[in-house]
Amino acid sequence: MMLSFINENWKMKVLALGCALLLWFYVMGERRLEVAYAVPIELKNVPQGMVVTNDLPRNIDIRLSGPRALLSDLNQKEVRISIDLLGLKPGVTTFSRLDDHLRLPGGIQATRISPSFVDVKLERISEKIVPLRPRLVGKLPGGYHLVALNVLPERVVVQGAEGEIAGVSEVQTERIELGEIKESVELTLPLDYRGKYSQVKEVKNAKVRLQIKAGAR
Repeated sequence: MMLSFINENWKMKVLALGCALLLWFYVMGERRLEVAYAVPIELKNVPQGMVVTNDLPRNIDIRLSGPRALLSDLNQKEVRISIDLLGLKPGVTTFSRLDDHLRLPGGIQATRISPSFVDVKLERISEKIVPLRPRLVGKLPGGYHLVALNVLPERVVVQGAEGEIAGVSEVQTERIELGEIKESVELTLPLDYRGKYSQVKEVKNAKVRLQIKAGAR
């Protein structure tokens, strides 16, 4: 009798089971979830002849809400906050609605963004010619003195943010320890320049010649 009951209308029973499974998958897929992401900021269209001169958050913390199926298929690497700087003038611009710069598939929305705004500071890029100085450290050994000191090139061009290079008066080479020098030498030294938003243009090394003489001056 039990076998007869199972065999009776078996096709309808299989169809009903299949529909129930489809409904279960649909309901689970439509169930809303919230997930957290750390999203990088992407700056595009930086105006020509300008540079961004403030520190931006490395990542923006966001919470996304949407159907489980959509969130499961979401590639985190494709989630970006993209800020367009096209047409901006020098100075500070506040972007107060970061959700407007967040691209998400339909059906997914941001429920929380922290921080909710960022400031972007733009400065003009300019150039400045300054002297190049050897950085001498310590003193020559007793009985030796420096007769002549030459450096090539004598001047370098510093290029970068206008506000930063305004305070640059010279560029130095890496240090030269005088304590063990007892004869004339010619050294090739890297430049020691550590600008945050500027750099020395083209020149990487300097040639420094020290003419040393023993005895009385």
